[in-house]
Amino acid sequence: MTTSRRPPASPAGSAAAVTQPQVVVCAGGGGVGKTTTAAALGLALARSGRRALVVTMDPARRLAGALGVPVADTPTPVALPGAGTRLWALMPDPRRSLRTFVAQLFADEPAAETRVLANGVYRGLADAAAGVHELVTMNLVARAAAGDTF
Repeated sequence: MTTSRRPPASPAGSAAAVTQPQVVVCAGGGGVGKTTTAAALGLALARSGRRALVVTMDPARRLAGALGVPVADTPTPVALPGAGTRLWALMPDPRRSLRTFVAQLFADEPAAETRVLANGVYRGLADAAAGVHELVTMNLVARAAAGDTF
């Protein structure tokens, strides 16, 4: 029986493994370093010449502190040494992001958008439905990926 051991991954080593446009998800329990890993990987990619968008759905807003960016529904450039103009961050506000999503759905029907946003059922679901923030955030990621920046 043979046992192989991998050396611990480093952000720079992980960045080298990312050779084509893709989505990399950093997941795990609370306090395991997801935000730190995502920020370090994004910075390593940017420093290696790749364009990177680091996204968080963390309500604690740790990425804002780590990268010095505001909470926003659009990708924000991150100014860090060596990153050039290749590192961006996206930290959507759940409530505002859902309004943005509804506005996209009803772009040609402003009256319908107004009715939906005023609807009590919508407001209740917007605050309580599990996974809504994640769904809306993935929509923002898809829109960013469809553009020319990433």
